[in-house]
Amino acid sequence: MKDMIDSKGRINRKYIRTRGMKAIRKKCLDCCLNQVKEIFLCPVYDCPLYLFRMGRSPKTSELTKEFVEKTELFSEELKKEILNGGYPLLPTDEKGYPKDVWLSKNRSEGDDIE
Repeated sequence: MKDMIDSKGRINRKYIRTRGMKAIRKKCLDCCLNQVKEIFLCPVYDCPLYLFRMGRSPKTSELTKEFVEKTELFSEELKKEILNGGYPLLPTDEKGYPKDVWLSKNRSEGDDIE
């Protein structure tokens, strides 16, 4: 039992069930009332957890142009590099929803998420 907590009062990591990305994912689920679809469509671009909300590190192909332009999480240099550097971004439809994603197939015509 003594190895669970060290002399400085820190809990040993091997006794904590949720770490890192899993903790971020659980927080995002909590924020979105356990709606996975809402996590994907999250509009809170300046949340420090936004980039990791899907439970892993992001790729540029998973970011929309709108996010890159509006977020304050990236420096202006990084924004320019992503937008002008030819990196693939996630395509969106006329309403701003991501195209070519599992939830686009599940959304019926006229089904607005607001």
